[in-house]
Amino acid sequence: MLTKESERVLQAARGTYAPYRIRNRTGLDLFVWSDSHGTSDRKTGDATKLCNGQNIDWRFDDWRTLREVRKDLPTWQHRLSEVVQHTSTSSGQNSLAIQFVDWPWEQLNSVPVDREGEYSFSLRPRLEALNSRLLCEVKVEANVKVVTLRSTYKIHNQTLYPVEVT
Repeated sequence: MLTKESERVLQAARGTYAPYRIRNRTGLDLFVWSDSHGTSDRKTGDATKLCNGQNIDWRFDDWRTLREVRKDLPTWQHRLSEVVQHTSTSSGQNSLAIQFVDWPWEQLNSVPVDREGEYSFSLRPRLEALNSRLLCEVKVEANVKVVTLRSTYKIHNQTLYPVEVT
């Protein structure tokens, strides 16, 4: 007997599941890329441009590299290297690097995305003596970690009327 969940799984294309979804709500365009060591510089091929309001599905491990078999290793060493690689990529080490397009702020390294919560980052250098911040909010929705990049200010209109904020 099929449940609704199994029907959804069967309808999805095989191998397309991405465990993360990144949402840009900053009001600006930015580049985002995987930052496994915390000090990586943006490489043209690795960075993905994320426009304001855009969502993208994201994964840190390349399914092809997890599948590939190294021919130069004996079978037991290959299996051991697979186990070590899998545990090292899924043990809470995933982070992003972010750089804003056409803004003088330095790139942000080591933005954590493995645990739920809100993480605030100061953007350097200060512009016009103002300290700008970026908030990275991580929530789990339907088994996908949704990473929202946004301002530290969030306004909820709980009135029955539209409100203009300036």
